[in-house]
Amino acid sequence: IAVAVARGLEEAGAAYEVELDRELAIRRALEASGPGDIVLVAGKGHEKHQVIGGRLIPHSDIECLRRLGCTPCT
Repeated sequence: IAVAVARGLEEAGAAYEVELDRELAIRRALEASGPGDIVLVAGKGHEKHQVIGGRLIPHSDIECLRRLGCTPCT
C-alpha cells in the first residue's frame, strides 16, 4: 500500500516521507504540524493491530493519539 501511495504522490509532484511504523508516523506528523494545522489519521479505523515484517503488532490509533496528548475526534 505504501508503495502505491508513494507512486501517486511522486506522479503528482508532492513532497512526502514514508514511515511504516504507524505510531512513529503519527508522532512525526504531529511534531511537524503547526498552529491551525489539522493532522488526519486515517486508514486503520477499528483495527487493533498492524503488520510489520510479517508480525502482528498491537496498535490503536485512538490510544496512540491519547498517549501523545491529543484528543481524537471520532
